[in-house]
Amino acid sequence: MTKKTPEQTSTTPAFSLLAQHASPETQEFFEAQRETVKAAIARNLELVRTLVGECTQEEFARAVGVSRATINQLEQGRGDPKLSTLVDIATALNISPILLLLSEADLDALIKAIGKVQDSSADQTQDVGHLEKMQRLLKSGLAKHREEAVDMALNSKSVLSMASLGKGTLVGAAIGTTLLPGAGTILGAALGRFMSRKQDR
Repeated sequence: MTKKTPEQTSTTPAFSLLAQHASPETQEFFEAQRETVKAAIARNLELVRTLVGECTQEEFARAVGVSRATINQLEQGRGDPKLSTLVDIATALNISPILLLLSEADLDALIKAIGKVQDSSADQTQDVGHLEKMQRLLKSGLAKHREEAVDMALNSKSVLSMASLGKGTLVGAAIGTTLLPGAGTILGAALGRFMSRKQDR
């Protein structure tokens, strides 16, 4: 059995192919993001388990269907949970999984995004027909209609008025549009802008 080098073990399988071709700066960014998320999960899980769940790690582990060691590792920031584990934990706590991942930087970005949505509220009343058409396109379930709705949103005044149309802004607007055309477009774009890497802003 061959022993893995530190470079081979420093990335998770999901990032291994990408990391092989990524610059050292990008690899550092990935590692920093993983550590930020682990710290957020650790802090949020322990807080929610003790305040909302009011139970020990052992009791909580049984409710979730994982070992106490798994809960302990996550609360210590050492675990690398599967998505299904995070969903099971959130379900046991009756919360959205996103709350377990929420960091201080994410919350700050959300506050800024909400401010952006409030600043754009006048634009929300713009064209009801435009919003209704996007909603009809999205309800069809067809990929080409979803793309047309997203294109309509990305070309709206509310998105185009943002100073920076980096990848984060566009991705956020697209996701926001598919979830809730109009307000979701603006909030998604603002979130994408504020939560993206600094060089994309």
